[in-house]
Amino acid sequence: KFLGLLLEPNQKWAKNASLIGFIVAKKNFTHNSKPNDWAVFDCGSAWISLTLQARKLGLYTHGMAGIKKDAIYEAFEISRDEFEVVAGFVIGVLDVKENLGKPYVDWEGPSPRKPVEEIWKQGTW
Repeated sequence: KFLGLLLEPNQKWAKNASLIGFIVAKKNFTHNSKPNDWAVFDCGSAWISLTLQARKLGLYTHGMAGIKKDAIYEAFEISRDEFEVVAGFVIGVLDVKENLGKPYVDWEGPSPRKPVEEIWKQGTW
């Protein structure tokens, strides 16, 4: 069920993961029902905490934007009014990338990052 909620390229390498999950943000605070404008930020904070703990335990994680959001809402009967499906993720043991086959094996590795000068702003915009 979970594997089928990932886009096909992610299914290829996630099929042997120990766990497939989805990050879901609650749009409003529980205690007062007011909008939580920080819900997605909170999800990101929780995600990095989960990732750091996984590494401490010898496991690896991978976050994914390549998910079928609409299907996730339907599969788990998630209210679109109350929640936002943010991303998917996997947790598991590290495998050798050569087991992926082409073209996936070529995609595995660090992606280039923009220089700090291109993303860091100081002073007015």
